[in-house]
Amino acid sequence: MAKRIESTALRTETTAGLPCWLILDKGRIELAEGENLVGRDPRAKAWIDLLTVSRRHARIVITSGEARLEDLGSKNGTCLRGKRMEGPERLLDRDPILFGSIEATFRLWRARADIDTRTT
Repeated sequence: MAKRIESTALRTETTAGLPCWLILDKGRIELAEGENLVGRDPRAKAWIDLLTVSRRHARIVITSGEARLEDLGSKNGTCLRGKRMEGPERLLDRDPILFGSIEATFRLWRARADIDTRTT
């Protein structure tokens, strides 16, 4: 199912196992266990339909309770935590990512019994 958000098109998939998302501008992309292709190719699990994103821009692999990001030789590069990527790197909750000129935030949810909801 494709959904257009402003000039960015997103496709969501059901998450199996570790719940992870990419947050972009006004929407989110759910990531699935295994390989999640990020790119302009409409078959990508994380479809971003903008010219600054390569067809096969990057991939996020979710396995064994962790997520790893790898640039796939994209023309405009992938930056993680403000640095251009040179090899695969582990993703942490709330990591900022740039796919070309597109800003995203990686979210990873882990149930923790020691977290209480605070009142304001």
